[in-house]
This record gives sequence, C-alpha cells and structure tokens, in this order.
Amino acid sequence: MADQSDLRRFILRESGLSSRTLVSVLCPELHDLCEGACSSFGLGSYPLDPSDLHRCVTALKLLCCFEDGKRHVERVAAAYPGWKHVADNWDEWMVLYAEECVGPKWMAPKLYDAMHRAEGRRG
Repeated sequence: MADQSDLRRFILRESGLSSRTLVSVLCPELHDLCEGACSSFGLGSYPLDPSDLHRCVTALKLLCCFEDGKRHVERVAAAYPGWKHVADNWDEWMVLYAEECVGPKWMAPKLYDAMHRAEGRRG
C-alpha cells in the first residue's frame, strides 16, 4: 500500500463519497476518517458518473491494488450491496475508462452511458 499520508490527503481533499466508501472497506484502519469525511451522508455510496469512478480508480492506485481492481471492488460490494452493479460491470467500465478518461480535459460519454445503463439494471 502507498504511504498512508498520501491516502489521508486524498480522502480529505479530493475524494468523493464513493471513493471514501471504497477506502473504508479496503483500508479498515482509515474507516473512521472516511466515515467522518462523508459527514451526514454516511458510507455506502457507489460511483454515479465517470468523475466518481475516476476518484475510485485514484483510490485503488493509492492503495496499490488497481491492477486487481475488480477483486477489490467485489469486496466493497460484499460490504455494500449497492456496489454489486459496479463489480459486475468493472471490466467493461475499465476498457471505456482507459479509452475516454485521458488527458487534462477528458470527456467520457460512452462510460457515462454504460454506468447509467448498469445502474438502471441493478436490483
């Protein structure tokens, strides 16, 4: 795992609700920090759009587990069932992420559509 100071800084300055949920499961020693940073929203949120997903990917990279991301996202889904559609669609989303989420001003319309289709199918 990366230096926890980098991860703490990310949680407090750059993360969103879904990436804090992911970190809280994968790095239990930071659960309280993640929960506190979520304020009254609480943990359990999943990525709703490519920007949310990008923050989750950043968190996985800081945790040094991006290469095996699907397995780790499945762990989050086991703790928070709302993440099941994220785990189920992870491989497809990562292909689209790699294709569209590049450069300083990226746009990801195909990824956005795929995420919303998957969210509509979740049960």
